[in-house]
Amino acid sequence: MKEYRLLIEHLEDLEDILEMDAAVKTETESRPYQEIRAELEKEERNA
Repeated sequence: MKEYRLLIEHLEDLEDILEMDAAVKTETESRPYQEIRAELEKEERNA
């Protein structure tokens, strides 16, 4: 039973690592909220 729990723990760690790898691969550049809001306000004024 001890080995089983250890294997489950390792599998959960592996899942976490795989999820982190996927998140890093799909990471996009973030921008400050104020910058996005200013851009949207400018577009709204030009519409």
